[in-house]
Amino acid sequence: MAPQNVGYTMAIMGFAGLILQIVIYPNIHGRLGTLKCYRAFSLLFPPVYAVSPCLVIISEKTGATTWFYIIIVLLIHITGRIFTIPASIMLLNNCSPHHSVLGVVHGIGQSTSAAFRTIGPIFAGYRKYTSASSLIYYSL
Repeated sequence: MAPQNVGYTMAIMGFAGLILQIVIYPNIHGRLGTLKCYRAFSLLFPPVYAVSPCLVIISEKTGATTWFYIIIVLLIHITGRIFTIPASIMLLNNCSPHHSVLGVVHGIGQSTSAAFRTIGPIFAGYRKYTSASSLIYYSL
């Protein structure tokens, strides 16, 4: 994608997330509660991650079709993120044995999350460069 198109995609994500977080999240979280929100909306991630690579195949068609599917996948992904990330933070904070160690529990959880977001892509791309033929191919 061209940088301008990536910018459009990020703007769509931001706008959709803002609307979901301000308008829809409080009502649904109030009805379901933290744990049910986490469980229910975590189920949105596997289909999104399974369908996302197929967007390359769809992108060979017209631009409007591609953008339609990108927006649908992004909306599903953003919906999952809007509901699961706050729920996971609340559930983690509820695990604190005492309010005096709440900051430590929260800090460890955030540090662990950041560490795995850092090393995840490294391990996901590691296999691509392990064979000699791929090293030659990618060095050209």
